Amino acid sequence: MYQGKVVTNAMEQVVYGIAAAEAVNAEAERLDAQRVFLMVSAALDQQTDEIARIRDRL
Repeated sequence: MYQGKVVTNAMEQVVYGIAAAEAVNAEAERLDAQRVFLMVSAALDQQTDEIARIRDRL
């Protein structure tokens, strides 16, 4: 069993109406992020191609 702790900040914004890959990429660029941490469900990762699209876009 893994142990750990995830600390999150207050949600600053919600983006809708555009593809997730485009939105995540735009936010990473806006923040000049060198790394991006995606916290997603196993189902979203394994049963859809959405996370792969985000990875490819980054």
